[in-house]
Amino acid sequence: MDDRPNGLSLASIPKRNRIIWFVVAVVVVAAAAFGLGYFLRSPQSVAIDSSPTQIKVTASVEKRVVAPQTLIQGYVMAGSSVTINAATPPSANRSVVTATSRQVGSAVGDGTLLGAISGRPLIVLTLPVPLYRDLQPGDRGSDVAELQKALAAAGLTGVPTSEVVSSSTLWAVSRLYAKLGYPPPGGVAEATYVPMSEFVAIPGQSATVLTISAVGEVLTPSATFATLQTGSNEIVGRANLLASAKFHLNQSVIVQTSTGNSIPGTVAEIGQFTSPNSDKNVTTAGVDITVSLAAADASKLVVGDSASISTNTPHVESLAVPLIAIYQDNRGPYVIVDPGKGSPPPTGNSSSDRVYVRVTGQADGWAAIASNAKLPVGTKLVLQE
Repeated sequence: MDDRPNGLSLASIPKRNRIIWFVVAVVVVAAAAFGLGYFLRSPQSVAIDSSPTQIKVTASVEKRVVAPQTLIQGYVMAGSSVTINAATPPSANRSVVTATSRQVGSAVGDGTLLGAISGRPLIVLTLPVPLYRDLQPGDRGSDVAELQKALAAAGLTGVPTSEVVSSSTLWAVSRLYAKLGYPPPGGVAEATYVPMSEFVAIPGQSATVLTISAVGEVLTPSATFATLQTGSNEIVGRANLLASAKFHLNQSVIVQTSTGNSIPGTVAEIGQFTSPNSDKNVTTAGVDITVSLAAADASKLVVGDSASISTNTPHVESLAVPLIAIYQDNRGPYVIVDPGKGSPPPTGNSSSDRVYVRVTGQADGWAAIASNAKLPVGTKLVLQE
């Protein structure tokens, strides 16, 4: 007869199974305790966990160069030029190029022989106004005075400055013709005169030959015998309205050439605003900025090459802060100084948190500010979120 009670006893359960059931029971109890602990929390714990975490981002006041620059694109444009049209001498029936004394690229100046048309020379002189009449013995005027100055500049001695076509003036003219290998117009002595058609006026002391006709070429009265560049190459850039406001006459600028060279220049002209015009090859609306260069620099440039123009801002150090450190209210711009570690972060709502500043410029994400005793270099500022 079996005296063991009905059902299972601990001793009747295998040892391995007892261990498994024990582990399961522990896990269930731990899970229940965690659940109760999560849902049954103190008000202080709930308040701490639900409060937002504020991360304060700061930056320091620095001493640096904040140099805003305006950059516009442009190209090399040929300087001013003088066109010399063919004029048939009184002794000839048509204009034929009988001599060329200079080639393209040659420099010409006072007393230079450029060439000859139908046996008569074309002589270069520096004259602010081209001759507008043939000068005869005894003629007077400011044009006579300018001719006398040009003859002296050509190396002829004994030329008076009397504003009168005197015998001394005509003698100087005869010597100039003889020096160039041509008989003086009208003959020698009192018969000599100054024909305006045989003198080429340039406004400066020198010019460069851009084009010149070949010997033997027959020219019509309106045809061009030669073209002289009398002004240095210039840079012309196109600026929109905002960019054009950054340029002013006689301003120093930097020209960056297509070869990578940097050349100093000066703003010589600021044009009027114009709209796009396909007939005039103007593709964008804006203002033309013309920059003049030193003659030596201009002569190295190739007409038509691309170039850029940038404002040449002086590189002066000043107090500087990141732009995102600048706040604004109805009093003006201000910054918020970080009170330091362990202090509550400033809200900026109080005027005591703010240090008002005067912004003097901005570039590349930085603002230059005027000196401020409350903002020495190294001061930590709170940035905008």
